[in-house]
Amino acid sequence: MVLGFARIAGISGAMAAMQGLGLVAEAGVYTGPPKPPGSAGRGKKVVVLGAGIAGLVSAWELRKAGFDVTVLEARHRPGGRVWTVRGGDVMTHDHLPAQRVGFDAGHFFNAGAARIPACHHGVHDYCREFGVPLEVQVNVNADARYVSANVRNGLPLEDRQVRHDVRGGVSELLAKAINKGALDEELTALDRERLLDFLTQYGALGEGYAYTGSDRLGYEVEPTVHGAPFSIRKPIPLTELIQDPNWAFQLTFGDQLYQQTAMLHPVGGMDAIPYAFAGRLKSEIKYGVQVTHMKRTETGVRVLYSQKDGLAGTVDADYAVCALPFSVLKSVKCDFSAPVQAAVNNMVFDASCKVAWQAPRFWETEDRIYGGISNVDSRCNMAWYPSYGFDMKEGVLVGCYNFTGQAEPFAAQSLKAQFEESRASVDRIHPGKGRLLARPVAVNWAHVPHSMGAWATESPDTDHNTPEIRAVLEGDGPIAFAGQHLSPLGAWMEAAIRSAHHAIAGIYARASTA
Repeated sequence: MVLGFARIAGISGAMAAMQGLGLVAEAGVYTGPPKPPGSAGRGKKVVVLGAGIAGLVSAWELRKAGFDVTVLEARHRPGGRVWTVRGGDVMTHDHLPAQRVGFDAGHFFNAGAARIPACHHGVHDYCREFGVPLEVQVNVNADARYVSANVRNGLPLEDRQVRHDVRGGVSELLAKAINKGALDEELTALDRERLLDFLTQYGALGEGYAYTGSDRLGYEVEPTVHGAPFSIRKPIPLTELIQDPNWAFQLTFGDQLYQQTAMLHPVGGMDAIPYAFAGRLKSEIKYGVQVTHMKRTETGVRVLYSQKDGLAGTVDADYAVCALPFSVLKSVKCDFSAPVQAAVNNMVFDASCKVAWQAPRFWETEDRIYGGISNVDSRCNMAWYPSYGFDMKEGVLVGCYNFTGQAEPFAAQSLKAQFEESRASVDRIHPGKGRLLARPVAVNWAHVPHSMGAWATESPDTDHNTPEIRAVLEGDGPIAFAGQHLSPLGAWMEAAIRSAHHAIAGIYARASTA
């Protein structure tokens, strides 16, 4: 019934029918996965392509609903782009030599997903369900640094100084404009008085609404005991701070909805989440199998796969959830409808690179930086400090995290060149400390087998609300689709979860009306 209605009325009509059956939650407050309709899964089989978060969620919920589930995963681990690497692991790319990770025991690097916003309810619900412990991930730190060749000749500046000098400078300009009557038409006399009082406190303004700095900036000479001299830092003029056009974005980074505190991550690494699913789906997941074909049959769907040992296999099922990124799916031979195949072929996945190092925690012992991110005007962008093991002897520092436009030329270099560029970038933030960085590893996501990209492009001018994408979300016969690339949430595990819930609802609808 629902499938026929979808062909006539399109995606909006299909979703309305599914909502009427109670299979799809309406937009609004997150209420969890869709509820299965009675015994719809009894006697029915589903094949899930990919054991990333979307595939794992789909498999878990469908198995709970009574479906016979098989998951096909090309890697020998679950998680997809939720990938934590540790000492002894081997990292492979399609364009570089393999890297054996040399970290000591207890250290790890989240090569992919690395943080969880408090407002991502789906992730938190599954962590509660499986007992995955979380801890705070420091995303913004006032002790972290800003480095730009355009400001103070590249002198590393504390976040607190840049942030509060910008606030003070803008507040002073606004207060002076108010005093000169520039806003008389917009504000009443009482509102002007109230706004000036607000700006005085907000921007730490002094006599005549001038900004001359405050102890928010930190100290040139720190206070010790009564009678000992101390002095606060001198402010940096606003006209100097605005010379780097990237600082506006970086200063407001932690204000973005999905970057606001509290941010969290699983204790011991992000892969605790996919392994929690996989530990409960032991008999359902086949690892080391690469899907080569997917075809619709008279009774459902047939999937063909190959293995490294040369053996091949076939899975016949009533339904399929395709949770492969389209960057990979486009190489699988399928008989999709024309709109779905067009969506698969046309979706762009962004490049991104990270470089991580094990090192003595000089950022803590000498600069008092405990977690967070320092920003630098290099192609490596940042130093991202670990939010675990504080005050231990060593830790893993991410010395590069770059994106489309930077990542492609960066990845075209040798590993040695990538490491040296990252080392030089960290050395600009922490002068003289680059020499302490050791045991590097790099991930170039556009070249990671079975991913071939970091995430579906998040460019603001990308229109994902196209007939082709709507056809994908509607499903193609017995095939439903899931993955981060099908959610406007972007490059987050929550996007994969919400997309999986949508795909599950589609399977429920098909099964309940078969």
